[in-house]
Amino acid sequence: MANAMKSFWKNGVLNFWDKGINTTFPTGVWADCPLLAIACDPTVGYTFFEDFMDQKGDEIATTNMDGWTVTQATTGAVDLSDTQQGGVLEMDSNSTTATQGVQIQYTEGTLPFIPVAGQDIWFECKLGS
Repeated sequence: MANAMKSFWKNGVLNFWDKGINTTFPTGVWADCPLLAIACDPTVGYTFFEDFMDQKGDEIATTNMDGWTVTQATTGAVDLSDTQQGGVLEMDSNSTTATQGVQIQYTEGTLPFIPVAGQDIWFECKLGS
């Protein structure tokens, strides 16, 4: 699509987006995230992106998959999807009890960031049922 790239200002933050790919950017979660400023100056912010593309086979089934710790209240499972394209991590608590489940926590070395009071955090994930 010709001329699909647009600029967008929100809350004093300039971003560029492609309306042919993402028609909802101006109303989305990233509209006022200073992505350009973060890319140019690491003191502005930090990005952490995990698409689970570096996980390998049996590591997922253990409680210490590559860089992550899996905690389970039951015999749940954590596995990479073999039916969806790239980097889809599936978690199944194997329970219908509301207080039982499965979670993952980043535990490789130090935390990728420490939240600071009064600062914004942009977070996005896809959840399914």
